[in-house]
Amino acid sequence: DPTNLIELSPSVTDTDESSEHSIKLNEKHIPRCQSTSEKRSSAIRERERVLAFAAMLDHFSKLFLHFRRAVVIAHRGGHWTLLQNACQSLWNYTQEIHSIIKNLQSLHGPFPITRDVFLNTIWLPYYMASDSLLDMIVDLQSSNSVKIIEAEGDFCVPSCVGGIADDEGGFNLSFENPFDDVNVVDLKQIHDLILRTLEILFHLKKWESLAYLALQFNTITHERYTEVVTPLLVFAQRQLQGRMQLLGDSKSPQLDPKPVIHVSGTGNKVPCRHFIAAKLRVVGKHNARSLDHHHHRTGENHARSLVSVPVNVTDSLKCFRESLEKSKHHSRALKYSRKLLSLFLAGTQEHFGRLNTPSKTQMSLPGKVGFIMGDEMTYQPEPPDLSEESFTFLGMVQSKSIPWSKLSVVISSYEYTLGALQTNDQRSLRVQALHELGNLHFCAGNKRAAFKCWCQGLDGVLNVVDALHHWHELAGLSENATGSLAERSQAYCKKFIARAGIWGCMQGAVLAAKIAQHILLDDVKLRTKACILSAVLFKSLFRASLPHPTADCDFTQYEIEELIPGIDLFVDHYRADVAAVTASLSFILFELHCCKQNLIILPLFSLYQYIVSEVC
Repeated sequence: DPTNLIELSPSVTDTDESSEHSIKLNEKHIPRCQSTSEKRSSAIRERERVLAFAAMLDHFSKLFLHFRRAVVIAHRGGHWTLLQNACQSLWNYTQEIHSIIKNLQSLHGPFPITRDVFLNTIWLPYYMASDSLLDMIVDLQSSNSVKIIEAEGDFCVPSCVGGIADDEGGFNLSFENPFDDVNVVDLKQIHDLILRTLEILFHLKKWESLAYLALQFNTITHERYTEVVTPLLVFAQRQLQGRMQLLGDSKSPQLDPKPVIHVSGTGNKVPCRHFIAAKLRVVGKHNARSLDHHHHRTGENHARSLVSVPVNVTDSLKCFRESLEKSKHHSRALKYSRKLLSLFLAGTQEHFGRLNTPSKTQMSLPGKVGFIMGDEMTYQPEPPDLSEESFTFLGMVQSKSIPWSKLSVVISSYEYTLGALQTNDQRSLRVQALHELGNLHFCAGNKRAAFKCWCQGLDGVLNVVDALHHWHELAGLSENATGSLAERSQAYCKKFIARAGIWGCMQGAVLAAKIAQHILLDDVKLRTKACILSAVLFKSLFRASLPHPTADCDFTQYEIEELIPGIDLFVDHYRADVAAVTASLSFILFELHCCKQNLIILPLFSLYQYIVSEVC
C-alpha cells in the first residue's frame, strides 16, 4: 500500500540519520588513531634511517682510515710488495664503492655518501699512496732492484720507465718491458693511481699537493707523461701564485722569473727538475690536515713557508716544450685520437656518474670525465701544437665532451693517425687503431667501413693478406685437410702464438668474433669459419704457459689458477679490453655450440670462467 509506505518512510529516515551520525563519529576518532600511529612509525623509520646512515658513514671513513694506515706501515717498513698490494686494494675498493653509488642512482631516496663526502674521504689515502709509491720507485732504482731504462741526464734521478722519446703512444701486442713485467713493480698500476690522485686533487683544489705529486711524477718518469701532467701542474702553480699574491707575499723568491726556487731556510737554488733531490716536503704530507685548509691563517711570512713547491710557471713551460720536441709525432697523434674517442664516448653516456647531494643536485663522480659549460671547443683531426700553450684558463686544462654530430672529426683523426703509424712502421699500434676505427664506423652505422677496418686489423695481427679466408694456410694445412678440427687446431695454436704473441691472439680473436657477430649475418659458412678462427686464437693463449693441458678433452673439468704467471693480460684496455674479450667469448661459445662444435669450445669455457671469476 503506497500510504503505508509513506507513513513508514519517516521512521526509516530517522534510523538512517542516526546510523550515519554514529559512523561519522567513529570516522572522526579512527583517523586520529591512525594519524598518531603513522606519525609514530614514521618517526621510528626516520630514526632508523639516520642511524643507518651514520653507521654507513662511520664504516666508510674507517675503511679508508685503515687503508691509509696500511700504506704508511708498508712504506715505513720498506715492504714494497705489501705496499703495492695495499694500493691495489685501495683502488679496487674505491672502484667497487663507486659502482655501488652509481647503481643506487635509480633510488629516489637520499644517500649519505655524496660527492663531497666521497672526495674528501678518499683524497688523503690516495695522496699518501701515490707519494709512497714514488718513494718506492726511487728506492728500487737506487738499489738496482729494477732495470734503468734512461740515465739521469737533465734530471736528478734515473728513470725505470724511460723518457718521452721512448713512448710510442701505446702498448705493442708483444711483451713490452718494463710495463708487462709485474714481478717486482707494476708500473702501469702506479701510473693509473697517480693520475687518478691528480684528478681528485684538482677537483678539490688542493693545488700544492697536486704540484708536489706532479713534480715528482714528472721527474721520476723523465716527463714521459708531460702532456697529461704538466697542464695540471702549471694551472696549480698559477693558483698558488694567486694565493700568495692575495696574502701580500709578492716578494716571495718563488715568484722570481728565473727558473729556480729557494730552499726554505737556505740560500741554495734548486732547479725544478731537481725537486726530489732537494727533499722539499709539503706540510700536508706530515700532517693529516692539508695546508690547503689553513693557508689563510697567517700573513705574508707564513705564506712563504707554507708554499714549499716550485711555482715558477716559466720554468715548467720551458721543460714542457723541451720534452715536446723529443716526442714522436705518431705517438702524439695516437694519444690525441684516443683522447677524442674518450671524449666522444663520454658524450654518448646518458648518465656519466652522478651522485645525489642533500639538495638533490647531480654532480659528477671522480673517475668520470668532467665537462665545462660554455661554448663548444673546436677539435681538429691532427694533434694541436702545444709548444705555445700557456694553460692560463680552466678550459685549457679540462676538456668538454664531443657530441654525436662531431663523430666525423674523431674518424678523421684516426685516419690521420693510421697514416702516421704506417709511415713509422708501427704494425701493432696500427692494428689497435684499425680496431678502434672499425668500432667507430660500426657505431656510425657504416658496416662496410667497419668490416674493412676489422679485416685489415686481422690481417695485421696474423701478418697475412686476407686472413679471414686463408688463415688455414699458416700451419701448412688446407681448409679441407683430413682429421678432426680439434686435432688440426693444435698445429694452428702453435703457429698463432709464435706469430702473433699473447696480445695479438687476443686482439685477433676479438676481431674475428666481431666480424662473425656483426658483419657475416647471411654467409653462414664464413660466419662459422670466423668463429672457429676466434676460438683457435683464444685457445692459443694456453700455449704461452706450460701447466695447461694441450688436448681439448682435458679441459672438461679443468680450472685455471693462473693463465700466464707474472703477466697481467689486461694492463692496457686498448690492447686487451676485458669487457670485449668476455663478450666475444660468450658469443663464440654459443655460436659454436649451435654448430655442434662442442669439443673445440671446452678450453674456451675454462678461459671464460677464469676471466669472469678472477679478472672481472
